[in-house]
Amino acid sequence: EDGGDSWEQKFRKKRTFFRCLIFKDSLNGWLGTLGTGDVALNSVDTISMYETKDGGETWLPTVFNGPYPKGLCGLQTVSDNVIVGCGRVRGPSYFIKTENGGKTWNSYDYNHLAGSLIAPHFYNEKHGILIGGTTTDKKECRSLVLETFDGGNTWDTLYISKQKGEYCWKVSFPTKNRGFISIQRNVQDGDFYVLQTEDGGKT
Repeated sequence: EDGGDSWEQKFRKKRTFFRCLIFKDSLNGWLGTLGTGDVALNSVDTISMYETKDGGETWLPTVFNGPYPKGLCGLQTVSDNVIVGCGRVRGPSYFIKTENGGKTWNSYDYNHLAGSLIAPHFYNEKHGILIGGTTTDKKECRSLVLETFDGGNTWDTLYISKQKGEYCWKVSFPTKNRGFISIQRNVQDGDFYVLQTEDGGKT
């Protein structure tokens, strides 16, 4: 409550890998976890997302319409009504969305589109991208960017890297037209780089 000078613990679960956190206002927020089954992590929590309606005092599991996501890596508040998310790193791949400010959530299986999904970036309620990788195997994976113009009903492949052993990790748009996507390199050889756009993600 004092700009970060002091902190009070509100929620703790042992052997849970908290991965992403967003709030749409001072009361309503969502907390994504990586879930279970990742051999690199010691997480046993099968709940992929918790929600609070009282500013973080209490957290309860989120209910999804559709297939339950294994884990979540990225969340974004697009507008008062639309919030999106995706996951997870090293798969399986799911996209989640609410169109009523978090009252109800829909989940979609995207394993036919990506091996891993790590972060969303929507420019508005209809136009957005998902970043991640082509396979669940991090050494065989290529960086991947998917794009939608209809709020996530359909997706096109915007970018796939030429080299293997990497996936997209973070995305940031300092301005409307200029954006960056960092690439995590999972092997020691090859090129190390970031993606950059100067035309709002068209190229």
